[in-house]
Amino acid sequence: MKNILLIDDDPFLVRVYRSLMDGVGYQTFFLENGERAVETAIEVKPDLIVLDLIMPVKDGYETLKALKGNESTRDIPVVVLTVIQAEEEIKKVTELGAVEFIVKSNSSFKDVVNKIKEILR
Repeated sequence: MKNILLIDDDPFLVRVYRSLMDGVGYQTFFLENGERAVETAIEVKPDLIVLDLIMPVKDGYETLKALKGNESTRDIPVVVLTVIQAEEEIKKVTELGAVEFIVKSNSSFKDVVNKIKEILR
């Protein structure tokens, strides 16, 4: 079974993605912000991290830097799932190490799950 760590502060999205990901056989873990992302990733050893950029306490940019800067978590693929659509932001998170950038408003829940399945093959 594949493990996914979803880091997002939107409780509605967390419920939807948990249901969808559990439905396709993934075990999901959730955090409301990036404050404990590295520690949690080391603990649960996710096969993939789905990360929002706009969150309280520790945003997605700082979280991505921390994950990619840690020897134990740097090789875990990170998919950024956010409302931000600016090209410079896509470039920034790609340079920081994200493998995919998905705009929430441009993608259905099913599209996101399909992209995750594709990456985890």
